Amino acid sequence: PATGPDPLKTAEQNQIAQSVYRVLDHLADSDRRILILFELEELSADEVGQLLDIKPANARLRLHRARVRFLRVYERAFGPGQAHHTKVTSKRYENASP
Repeated sequence: PATGPDPLKTAEQNQIAQSVYRVLDHLADSDRRILILFELEELSADEVGQLLDIKPANARLRLHRARVRFLRVYERAFGPGQAHHTKVTSKRYENASP
């Protein structure tokens, strides 16, 4: 029995990562920046606020708006309901109005 990573799962994760980066490339710089800071670098709202010189509450609001825009672009490119595979979106954002 193999003990290494599952090649099918690894391929699927790579495909999802590629699609996320393709969508990020189509977002405004401000949306891309906030998503990267929160989701990929896993910074807190306080840390993001300090980096961007904004209040933590404003950082969370910008994150929400960036997630909604990410979802719209992702679903236009890959179809409705497909964004749930990404780390950038979550159930509460999947039903956001366009």
